[in-house]
Amino acid sequence: MLEKLKIINLAIIDSFEIEFSNSFNVLTGESGSGKTVLYKSITYLFGQRFKKEDLRKGENKCIISGEIRVGESNYSIKRIFTKNSTKNFINDEAIKLSEYSNFLAKLWESYGQHEQQLLIDETNHLGYLDLFSKTETLYQEYLVEYEHYLKIDNEIKILQKELDDFIDNKELYEFQYKELNHIDIKNDEDIELKESISEIKKNKDVYETIYKLSNLNELQSDTFVTINSSIDLLNELDSDKSGSNNLKIRLNEYINELNDIKFEASKLLQEFYYDQAEYDEMNKRLVRINELKRKYGGTIPSLISYRNKLKLLIENSDNADSLIEQKIKNKNKIKIKLNDLGSQLYEKRKHGSFNLISKIKDFLAAMGMPDIDFVVSLGLFEMNKFALEKCCFYITTNKGEDLKSLGRVASGGELSRIMMAIKLSINLNTKNKLYLLDEIDAGLSGKEADSIGAIIKSLSLNNQVVCITHLPQIASKTNNHYKLFKEVINGRTYCKYLKLDKTSRVNELAKMVSGKEITLESIDFAKGILDKNG
Repeated sequence: MLEKLKIINLAIIDSFEIEFSNSFNVLTGESGSGKTVLYKSITYLFGQRFKKEDLRKGENKCIISGEIRVGESNYSIKRIFTKNSTKNFINDEAIKLSEYSNFLAKLWESYGQHEQQLLIDETNHLGYLDLFSKTETLYQEYLVEYEHYLKIDNEIKILQKELDDFIDNKELYEFQYKELNHIDIKNDEDIELKESISEIKKNKDVYETIYKLSNLNELQSDTFVTINSSIDLLNELDSDKSGSNNLKIRLNEYINELNDIKFEASKLLQEFYYDQAEYDEMNKRLVRINELKRKYGGTIPSLISYRNKLKLLIENSDNADSLIEQKIKNKNKIKIKLNDLGSQLYEKRKHGSFNLISKIKDFLAAMGMPDIDFVVSLGLFEMNKFALEKCCFYITTNKGEDLKSLGRVASGGELSRIMMAIKLSINLNTKNKLYLLDEIDAGLSGKEADSIGAIIKSLSLNNQVVCITHLPQIASKTNNHYKLFKEVINGRTYCKYLKLDKTSRVNELAKMVSGKEITLESIDFAKGILDKNG
């Protein structure tokens, strides 16, 4: 039960705090006074998605908090909204929205005019029947088995397709696997090969240069021949003539330096040695890997994945038939179980439909619709997600007329009463639950509203009801009457409320009857219904 509600910066509300009784609470007020905003605030507090356009103009944060009672325990709940984020708290501890919503899900239920559209949509009818018939546990058991059935069925289809495909392409797949398996490729091998080849290439270039230096051969070099010939000629000359001796010394030094370079180069060769055969093999393997990448998928992981897939196909091809056969047996076992669960579910739904029809007719008769005929049309059990061929509600509001779908027959007021009857039937035995009702009196006459008001009051004996209404017949059923109104201060609109005493209630109910101009007749009417309802 919601004991206290506090709202900051929601639409026309800047700061608002209200305490509710644990029974029947009525909210009234003129159009635009903030009733819908208050309704929204409670739905937001209990986990509904926040609409950022509801953030008060000029503000960047909306805070909605409340104090609730669950059994013997009290909890504080709070949600903080900005344009881009939402934070949820229970007892000041931040939690995920899913956990927050799950905690509150069974503590409240809302009903507004928008739910009439849900009632018209036939795809929702089975959900209402299941709630009334209390089939949740059995249906969940069925659903688990059904999802298992679909999973195995899909596996069989995949296996059969793969087997058929393998038979059609057996030679190709075996060739491809042999080709990929033979090269025995490793992850990132192309990157490693490129790095190794690049390193060897550097050594190779240096090695070849040094190799030339280490193999200088004076017998094959014109330079060496010329120098040696020159030395011989100079030796024949007088050593003191024309500086020949100095030139001869320099030429000998040059020959010695070249021989020393040749010796040092020979020693250095070992440091830059490379294996040409290994280098060629690396290049050859890299070329082959790139060819396979282009052929089978662009990356080494895709090559390895495809190779493994081919291996599995080839290995499984021999026992694929037996594997498929085993899965078919498992599928058939699940099918038998599904048929059994589905039959149980059907019987429970069928029995529930009879009781639901009876309850709804009783409630509708009490709401001024004694001549209505309401039928729940159940199709046969069908092995699908819903375990049923169809479930549709049909009515006729006048005797002698044919049954038709709700959307084709019922008026807005009739839909409102039918939905109310369904909700009451489903929740007949609930206790300590919050029911949030938004203008369920739309399209009702005074007599019909009086009947619905009495039913709501009976619901509030064991539950909490917060009801927005325009009709005095409903508002008069409780002493917990809150009037909402708005004020304009310095160009801004603010939502306010008053909890009405008996005198104020008379005036408010009279105004609901006659409009702004209260008459003696409306005053007498208001006093009369208040006296009638205690």
